[in-house]
Amino acid sequence: MASPTIHFDEKREKFPDPSSRHAHKWEMRVSSTGRQASVTKTERKVIVATCLSHSLCHIYVLILPGALLPIAQSFGLSITEITAIGTVCYLLFGLGSLPSGILATKTNAKFALKLFFIGSSFASLLAGFSSSVAAFTVSLALMGLFGSLYHVSGLTLISHGVRRKGRALGIHG
Repeated sequence: MASPTIHFDEKREKFPDPSSRHAHKWEMRVSSTGRQASVTKTERKVIVATCLSHSLCHIYVLILPGALLPIAQSFGLSITEITAIGTVCYLLFGLGSLPSGILATKTNAKFALKLFFIGSSFASLLAGFSSSVAAFTVSLALMGLFGSLYHVSGLTLISHGVRRKGRALGIHG
């Protein structure tokens, strides 16, 4: 006989904040079969959206190293100069995490994720059509700032919108 498994009621798709005053109203269900609750439509949407967003986030920031030499040649820059410009992107990608977390907390994670999509798309188009080093530098800086929005908002969506967090985070990568 399988040991009992405790999991959330499948009828509920939204999870309250555990620290909220309504947290005690959570219904728990014990299954004697040990069967895990299936993934709801909302959870599936969260997992798919965050996984695609995560891959897009890293494509945006990792395309530069692969295209470093042709970009340096097209702008007439040395490898040191183009790498310094790329460093701005990566620096802002890391430093932007704190303000991104504040933004995601003050607004919501869905808004921050939408801002990531719109901003990163705009910045990558700007980078692709840049005809000057200054425009290219600004586009990479924007790419770093908007890219920093993803991890905070994506992981927040998973942690608040999926019951089996470990599995979702494992799929997420």
